[in-house]
Amino acid sequence: MRKFVIVTTCKGRLAHLKQTAPLVMESIKDRPNWQWLVVDYDCPDDTRHWLTDEHPDAIVVAVDKAPKFNKPSALNIGAATAFGHLNANYVVFQDADTIVKDPEIYEWIEDNAAPDSFLIYPSDGGTKDLTGFLALGKKAFIDSLGFDVAFDVWGGEDLEYRLRLYLLLGYFFDEVPPDFLGSIAHSDQMRTQFQGKQDVELLKFSSLDKIFHKFATVLQKPVQEAAAGEDGRYILRLLGILPDLSHAAAGGTRARHAINSC
Repeated sequence: MRKFVIVTTCKGRLAHLKQTAPLVMESIKDRPNWQWLVVDYDCPDDTRHWLTDEHPDAIVVAVDKAPKFNKPSALNIGAATAFGHLNANYVVFQDADTIVKDPEIYEWIEDNAAPDSFLIYPSDGGTKDLTGFLALGKKAFIDSLGFDVAFDVWGGEDLEYRLRLYLLLGYFFDEVPPDFLGSIAHSDQMRTQFQGKQDVELLKFSSLDKIFHKFATVLQKPVQEAAAGEDGRYILRLLGILPDLSHAAAGGTRARHAINSC
């Protein structure tokens, strides 16, 4: 039986976890091959002790002396623990503010997870704050060398990772049915509270600019030019800015897409 571990990071998001943790634990309580791991990244809310008291079946990885939040680092720590210590076959990255609206999401993931693909929330799924949701297998994570810790301010690490899996490593992607998940609305201040006073819109621009330049070098042509071709639709979709794929299957389940640009 394949083993799955949900990885969630937390720094200053205990209020969100108090809403989403019961939904996660209820959804996997009868799934012996599923576990939930939370990376407490020096969280000032003392998340580790709250989880130990309220959800003792959750696994907590504690990171100390980290006043600035580096989300890629936290995600890598969670994945390394899941694939290593917990011997997982697949990891599901799921943010603290992600709401499980239908527990069948995890059965769907079991049915659709494959070593040569990764799973994401669709860009036209109706909830804009779910680009952090991603599921993939152990080999894909090892091949990718994990998230890029150079994305050490808010935003962009998830989009860069999707593109790297797709463009550089040739992994396919599927999209989960959007009705399975939702997200807790919150302020931009919560997004950047451990990275100094930052303008979220400027951070978005900076992250996209970094991504464009990174992959333009790989492709040996501007990403904007690549986006005009067949694979460009998938590039834009991975960036969360393409409204639809004309041949996408109904019901939220998508055909797998292979890269042919590189």
